[in-house]
Amino acid sequence: MKIYWATLISSFFLFFLPGAHALHLQKIVIFGDSLSDNGNLYMATSAAAWTAAQLCERFNIGCDTQPPVIPKSPPYYEGRFSNGPVWIEYVAQQLNLTQSVTQFSDFAYGGAFAASGDPIESVSNIDLQVQTYLNLYRYEKGKVDRYLFVIWAGGNDYLNAPRDSETTTTLVVNAIQTEIHELIRFGAKQFLILNLPDLGLTPFSRAQGPLFTQHVSELIALHNQKLQAMLTQESKDHTGVQFIGLDILQYSNELFTHADQYQFTNIKDPCYAGNFSLQAPAAVTPKENISLKEAQLTANLTAADFPICNDPDHYFYWDRVHPTRVVHQLLAQYALTTLKEKGVY
Repeated sequence: MKIYWATLISSFFLFFLPGAHALHLQKIVIFGDSLSDNGNLYMATSAAAWTAAQLCERFNIGCDTQPPVIPKSPPYYEGRFSNGPVWIEYVAQQLNLTQSVTQFSDFAYGGAFAASGDPIESVSNIDLQVQTYLNLYRYEKGKVDRYLFVIWAGGNDYLNAPRDSETTTTLVVNAIQTEIHELIRFGAKQFLILNLPDLGLTPFSRAQGPLFTQHVSELIALHNQKLQAMLTQESKDHTGVQFIGLDILQYSNELFTHADQYQFTNIKDPCYAGNFSLQAPAAVTPKENISLKEAQLTANLTAADFPICNDPDHYFYWDRVHPTRVVHQLLAQYALTTLKEKGVY
């Protein structure tokens, strides 16, 4: 039986009514990358672009090197790396935890790495995000037992297909574990930790060829295996802390396998008709920030009148890396169902 989007979205909001308040939750705090960024990088790069423009106009300084706004809106939606809100925003809305600062704090930054990446290009890695939170909200220490701390990170560490799989995956999972320990010392009692989808299936990875695709898929499998082992051990070591894992790999595979049931007509291509083979770099370099480069490239293609698809709600991918809004909505529904099953609300 096919699932029609108008029915799906309306039933989503009926089933998870805002009136069904998060009885046990006071606040959501999230750390991550472009899949959870609700406009942080956009605001930062917009401010940098405005400052650069003022320096050029008033003092004729730096006129040849104006910084880009990432992600450019449009074609991206209000600073999100998609054509609509990201999944955690839907979750917060349905739990009636939408008030910024007091109920919902999103520290995720597009392009963020967990453990690797060029320090100049990594923008705000996970450690910096967590340290920023701990410093800004130090008055909350010991009072966060009814907060849900969410971490979804690692994708950018693998999109450039690092060769040393064992070392890279260990570093990434260890980095996530380090942030978990920092937050536990701060008083955290509830975590939602997401594993990674098969990034070897993204249009970007496919464009690099089968060997690249296979290696990225293997990296993701190894990452998810180590992440699960780490969370299992953390549950044993910290019996007073609830660790909830969200199996994004399994869920995204479900969407791919039964794409027709979710009204996806295209699960391989991004939602625009530009010829990426003529635009993409010839090779992926180590520590390259693929997520940000893809967002810039998408904006450039749109500016050059490459058409956006007419039916984005039937596409899985918005650009060559990031999913469309309907995927974010489905992910939010999956997360809410899991949280309810675990008694979080």
